[in-house]
Amino acid sequence: MALYYERHPPTGATLCSSSYFTHVPRQARDSTKSLPDLIIVRSNLLQIYKVRVPYDKTDAASLAGSKLEQIVSFPLAGLVESMAVLRGRSSSQKDALLLTFRDAKLSVLDWDDNAHTIHTSSLHYFEGDPSLRMGRTVFPMGPKVVTDPQGRCAAVLMFHTQLALLPAMETEGLELDLMMDDPYGEGVEGPGGASTELVSATVGNSYVVNLAKMGVKKVRDIVFLHKYNEPVLLILHEVHPTWPARYRDAKDTMALAALSVNVVHKRHPRIWEASGLPSDTFRLIPVPTGGALALSQNMIMYHTQGASSGLVVNSHAMPGKVPEKLEIDVEGVVLPAQLAAEHAAKYPDNVHPVANYNHDEAF
Repeated sequence: MALYYERHPPTGATLCSSSYFTHVPRQARDSTKSLPDLIIVRSNLLQIYKVRVPYDKTDAASLAGSKLEQIVSFPLAGLVESMAVLRGRSSSQKDALLLTFRDAKLSVLDWDDNAHTIHTSSLHYFEGDPSLRMGRTVFPMGPKVVTDPQGRCAAVLMFHTQLALLPAMETEGLELDLMMDDPYGEGVEGPGGASTELVSATVGNSYVVNLAKMGVKKVRDIVFLHKYNEPVLLILHEVHPTWPARYRDAKDTMALAALSVNVVHKRHPRIWEASGLPSDTFRLIPVPTGGALALSQNMIMYHTQGASSGLVVNSHAMPGKVPEKLEIDVEGVVLPAQLAAEHAAKYPDNVHPVANYNHDEAF
């Protein structure tokens, strides 16, 4: 029997985002736009903060003297692997919060105005199909959820190559009625004096796409891009697996693939791609003006459809002379450790010897 007791709640912030979670981004009666909430995840603790601006501040852009007021705090039944905000598709629709848990679980949360608490609108469980694991039981990366900037759909990357797509639900008719009844987004009064809550964004039925069948394997990161009429998902993946010991043979093995996502007809054609990225590229950051930044240990690259550029952040990004093949003296005249040290000293930019190496104790 396993027994778990939490002595102290977590204090370090692992994930954070801004969202119009408890209210809509509509202008108030004083013609100032409301500020979004601050969502913080501390491992297994979800906290929602509201930005309190002093009353004498007429400019919403000036936040001097503002304070964070904690609205609610909720303990969660598991460690949150990733978080994303599904934006409302109109000014009268609140955002929804998407949380993923190992090995492949997704929770969609929204805000209940009447109960003043969070509400789980849907739960998605992708662990039931063993074929999605491709024979594996342990995965180093947990599931990652991303959302379209315009709130049209969401995607969950799991099990390296499995992609779950979740279309956003349409609620235009209900939103129009709420806008006519409550132009300032403060809640309308229902039967018996009860307040009618505003509509939040939500998702529909999900389906899973196997990226390996599309030639995309070993996925490291995914993001949705801006400035497209249809949702476009950019995928960072490794074409040929490599590691530092094989850099002499294969070094730039990462690639990008942009998929146009059509959740209605379930079609996902590849519209553009880029190859030859450094093998240590680990993250993508979408750019609001279009394209995305690709981060590696030595470079920052910008890629968009039809153009690319890069910024070198240190000298290790510059290509050096390729080391010659190291040949061990089988006669034993020169010790292998000494030969390797001389080889490393000859190519210092490409081969790094071990510090304080003892030649006598090695062999």
